[in-house]
Formats: sequence, C-alpha cells, structure tokens
Amino acid sequence: MNVIKLAIGSGILLLSCGAYSQSISEKTNSDKKGAAEFSPLSVSVGKTTSEQEALEKTGATSSRTTDKNLQSLDATVRSMPGTYTQIDPGQGAISVNIRGMSGFGRVNTMVDGITQSFYGTSTSGTTTHGSTNNMAGVLIDPNLLVAVDVTRGDSSGSEGINALAGSANMRTIGVDDVIFNGNTYGLRSRFSVGSNGLGRSGMIALGGKSDAFTDTGSIGVMAAVSGSSVYSNFSNGSGINSKEFGYDKYMKQNPKSQLYKMDIRPDEFNSFELSARTY
Repeated sequence: MNVIKLAIGSGILLLSCGAYSQSISEKTNSDKKGAAEFSPLSVSVGKTTSEQEALEKTGATSSRTTDKNLQSLDATVRSMPGTYTQIDPGQGAISVNIRGMSGFGRVNTMVDGITQSFYGTSTSGTTTHGSTNNMAGVLIDPNLLVAVDVTRGDSSGSEGINALAGSANMRTIGVDDVIFNGNTYGLRSRFSVGSNGLGRSGMIALGGKSDAFTDTGSIGVMAAVSGSSVYSNFSNGSGINSKEFGYDKYMKQNPKSQLYKMDIRPDEFNSFELSARTY
C-alpha cells in the first residue's frame, strides 16, 4: 500500500516539474520576441588642461585696447563676450550694453574711472515711427579713447555704483600713450574716412615729458584735438533716402572736442593726473 502511494506521489511530482519547466520555457521565448538589441556604445574621455579651461570659460572682466588692433570703438567693445554698444551719429553719445541691459542704473559707464552723470537723451527729429537714439549715452569722443575695461556682474568699489548688469570704464589718451619711453616729446594721430555712415574723422595729439623732482620722477603734458563729419542718413524699405522726407540739416553732425592732460610723478610709486576736456 505504501509502495502504491509513493509511486502516485512521484508521478504527480514529475508532472508538476514538467509543467513548470514548460511555463519557464514559454516565458523565456516570449521575452526574446520582445527584446531589442542595441549597437555597442563607445564612450571616450579626454583630459582638459587648465590652459584650455581658461580659454573656454568667459571671465567677468574683459579689456580691449583700440590702439593695437586699429578698430573702431564699436568693433572693439563688440568683440567682448556678452557686450554690445551703440553710437548714435545724430547725438554723439556712446551707450554700452552688457547682457541685454544698458543705461543709467544698469551699466555704470565711466571715463578714466569717473562715473558719468551727464548724459545725452535727446531724440532725432527726423523719425516718425520711433528713433534709434541712445538712452543715457555718455558724451565722449571715440577718437580720444585708447582702451575699454568691461566688468560683467557685481563688483566692488566705484565700479559697482548704479551697476545692475556691470560697468564699462573708457580710458582716454594719456601722456604715456603719446610719448614713448626714452623720448621727451611725441605726436599721435588718427584719421579715417569711408562710406556707410563712417564719414570723415581725425585726431592729433602732442605731448612733452621731462625728468623732475627725483631720479624716477617726471612731469608731462599733452593736448589733443579731434573733429568728425558724420551723417545719419538712411534709406527706408522702399529705397527712399531720408534726405527726401527728413530734415537734412539735423542729419549731419560735425562734433569737435579737445583734451588736455598733465601727468605729475614725484617718484615711481606716486602719480597725479589733471585732465580737462570739451565736446
């Protein structure tokens, strides 16, 4: 009797194992039917040096000099990351745009480190559907500039005054820009002429320098005169020039400016600079 029970139990166990194996096999086959095979993925890693990282990352401060690349102020400032500028020929003002913001309270525009509080805000009287004038543009002759320092974002000191987006410091011609080392006098000039709104523009600067006070001290003076003749005429979408529907006498500008500087250096560690300009 026990033998019969053992045989029956063994048969039931074998049948259940066969059914379980069949279900696993069917499940495996169904998984293979819905599976997708991808091509091999290759991942490569390269090491970036500190010199390469410095070139790839944009710093907060940029500096450009106009005397080395012989470009206009527009082209010089626009070569900086996140920086743009606009010079209105009909107004004579310079407006620097940093990261989409410009004007008083947004970009602190300085000349020789001094924040400008006198701006040109007049609009052109020849337009009937808006104007491209500068809002809070700084009145400075581009011919008298030799360098521009732009700081994006927050900054300490005088640069952070009224500077929501950043600051721009424009440096004018100095005694050392006219007189090279080892010389007692020097001359510097600039002249440009062209079409497409460039017009005629010229500047000449004279300077003298002499040893004084101590072995490393000196005193120098410099005077510069600049003049331009520019037009802000334009053609509308129909090809009609602004001379035919605007006031031509307001479209031509002949700005003139003068710059005077005195550089006093008692020794190699101290210096005083006195400057005056008209525009």
